[in-house]
Amino acid sequence: MCLSLSSLLHFITLIWIGDFTSAVGYVVYCPCMGRFGNQMEHFLGMLAFAKALNRTLVLPPFVEYYHERKQAIMVDFDKYFLVKPLRNFHKMIVMREFIKKIAPDVWPLSERKGGSLTFILENYSKCTVTYILCFCCYLIILIVENDLSVRFKNCNASAFCWQPRQSIYDRKKPSGCHAKEGNPFGPFWDYSNISFVGDVYYASDFSEAHFIDSVSVRTKWEKKFPVDRYPVLSFISAPVAFPARTDHHHLQRYLRWSEPIMTEANKFIAESLERPFIGIHLRNDIDWKNLCHMVQENETEKLFGSAICTGRNGKLTVEMCLPSLETIIKDVTKEVSKLKLRSVFVSSDRNHYIDELKQGLAPLRITVQRRYPENLHVNLAILSMADHFIGNCVSTLSAFIYRHRKYASSIPRPSSFFAQNYFIKNRDEL
Repeated sequence: MCLSLSSLLHFITLIWIGDFTSAVGYVVYCPCMGRFGNQMEHFLGMLAFAKALNRTLVLPPFVEYYHERKQAIMVDFDKYFLVKPLRNFHKMIVMREFIKKIAPDVWPLSERKGGSLTFILENYSKCTVTYILCFCCYLIILIVENDLSVRFKNCNASAFCWQPRQSIYDRKKPSGCHAKEGNPFGPFWDYSNISFVGDVYYASDFSEAHFIDSVSVRTKWEKKFPVDRYPVLSFISAPVAFPARTDHHHLQRYLRWSEPIMTEANKFIAESLERPFIGIHLRNDIDWKNLCHMVQENETEKLFGSAICTGRNGKLTVEMCLPSLETIIKDVTKEVSKLKLRSVFVSSDRNHYIDELKQGLAPLRITVQRRYPENLHVNLAILSMADHFIGNCVSTLSAFIYRHRKYASSIPRPSSFFAQNYFIKNRDEL
């Protein structure tokens, strides 16, 4: 009787924690560099990183910034993307599920607050009927109330960083990772109630650590940080290249927008745009203008996502980074006339030039639309479904759209870039 109840309890526990607590370990990281476009460049690298080390990738929340908020806010990964298609590539779990179901079992903890399932499991072999029944009731109540996360509020582990650095708050502190100092680092880890009790400088004698596709590098990672000693590798920033490597671009085929995003995008297209339509992405806020003015004509080769449109040896120009209204109208007119398009969708971080575009395109009798209210991710989904797309050569958001149109569409969709001297026919030019 006691044995069967114990076995049943163990089986229930395994079901509860899911199919993710394997011996292959986990990778956690903060997407703390820039906004969505930059975060997605790192994300592709992290897909390859986790796959190469055969560790489950913990899908982090996105880091977002708003003018009215002093600190960054976090948005769960699956608000924007489906998780199931990603699992066709490798093992994945969203951060909140990892913290709630997996971390208490696999992540070394120095202290906890609240009830501890680990303590209960370690002692259930006492095997009294009363104890078993009490625990079953306890588990059922937690599941019914959907309050499992309250049981495990604090996770404490080691932070992995490239090398030690000075504290930005207290220069007297010894150098270290200082993983939770600053915005968005502190808010990011606090969002999941994660604290760090130690530092690991993974590149102190491992400068080639980022070259994860190398067999020797993978072997070194596995020897330096074996799963039995380091079940979770928790990086304060992504240990991969920026922008994403060309040989990782194809991984975007596993990204699929969530149903709410697709519903809004399809609704807008059906109600406000006439096919075939062209989507254009403009960058012209003050920060972007300042960035583009740093471009040295015939000298600057690469900046952010520019390699997609300049190729291996092409030079970047200010006009490619910050196209003039004249260039925008000229390039849109060219594609509209060639493809006999019937409407234009404009997404921008500041000035959409709606009136100017309507006037400039008036001879073509074409409608020009933007979306109210603005929603970045819905806009990106609309641009991904346009019959043609013109993007900003430097923007990682435009690079994201280009990859999505090439790899995540059932049929590769054509794309080009403003002020570009050649047309990209759905191939990476790196």
